[in-house]
Amino acid sequence: MKKEIGVLIYNDQHDILIQKRSANKRSYPNRWALLHGHVEAGETVEVAAVRECKEELGIEVEMSELHPFTTIENSETHATYYFYVRCNKNEADFILQEEELSQVKWCSINDVIDMIKNHGETIVYKEDKIELFQSFQKKLEQLK
Repeated sequence: MKKEIGVLIYNDQHDILIQKRSANKRSYPNRWALLHGHVEAGETVEVAAVRECKEELGIEVEMSELHPFTTIENSETHATYYFYVRCNKNEADFILQEEELSQVKWCSINDVIDMIKNHGETIVYKEDKIELFQSFQKKLEQLK
């Protein structure tokens, strides 16, 4: 099975970090998304999540700070493992992997859901991912 990871990065205001894919990406250029990446041969999903945080955003995440959230099997051959991690950096303090990303921003989960519903051309996700964001919003309320 092909494995991918997604990381929901949140701050103390319970905003989540979304990143704008670079203009030269083959799939979904210039669209907003969560941190996302492929699991490389020999890696666990946890190691892949930590690696992607470092590569794409320049943040050091300890394994103990990374929490499993959910797994979505997109097909019989493909699954995405979602994690969450707390981070309180300012947008300007992230070190972006420019071939992957052009920008990051903190926004509320409701704003992300609004983007999916009303501005689908600006974000990677379709309406079937709204439940993922709503579930994470409930998880954040439990973390208060």
